[in-house]
Amino acid sequence: MAPVVHLWILQLPTYFLIISFVCCLGVFILPWWAERFGQSEALASKLYLLILVSGFLGGRLFHILFEDWSYYVQHPLEMLYVWQGGFVFLGGVALALLASWYWLKKQGEDFLQWADLFAPWMSFGYAFGRVGCFFNGCCYGKECHLPWAVKFPAHMFVIEPFVSRHPTQIYAFLGAIFTFLMLAIWSVKRKEKWEAFKNTGFIFFAWLMLSGFFRFVIEFYRDDDRGPLYYGFSISSMLSVLMVGCGFWLWIWRRNALSS
Repeated sequence: MAPVVHLWILQLPTYFLIISFVCCLGVFILPWWAERFGQSEALASKLYLLILVSGFLGGRLFHILFEDWSYYVQHPLEMLYVWQGGFVFLGGVALALLASWYWLKKQGEDFLQWADLFAPWMSFGYAFGRVGCFFNGCCYGKECHLPWAVKFPAHMFVIEPFVSRHPTQIYAFLGAIFTFLMLAIWSVKRKEKWEAFKNTGFIFFAWLMLSGFFRFVIEFYRDDDRGPLYYGFSISSMLSVLMVGCGFWLWIWRRNALSS
């Protein structure tokens, strides 16, 4: 683990370095991907920027409201200290989806078509975000003694350093990469069917179900502070269940709509 990268006199946080690299990569990948499916590169770039901004705000807001509200009430200025961390990925997803739906509707675009296009790459970005978490030492797992258990050093965020733990960051990475590969391959295989819009939505619904399922399972192995629990479940666990349920319901709804 290396929370800081040393470049001459500079000390760059590894987590933010990886996140910044992935965000910059998306500037080139997503317009290219959209163009492959006959969509506007300019529109893809604008949508991606909207997702970045709204996802950032949503992730921060969910952390403040649901994970450590009492602390931020006493220290309101620290709501702006984003360099100290404190984001809920699923909160970012929720606000990004809402903002994207509204903006695409105003543009006269089909939301499900764009959701299908972007879905694989959301998993790709999430995967490498978890790599950043691994190097940073956050989002760590419970104690375990499996062959692949990891011991985090004392300068990490762990409560008890040098204890063998589940590498939950790597579990999340593997789940997200699996989701990315499945959805990207599926997208390419059904590329010819996208023009009529009528077959869109299923890749996005699959992303909801797969991402929610993996996150829900991994939450049981995590041991970092994720705010208060609700009936034994974290806010991320509850959002994961909601994602799976919505994805399944939307899948059935779309299939029935096409068959009627």
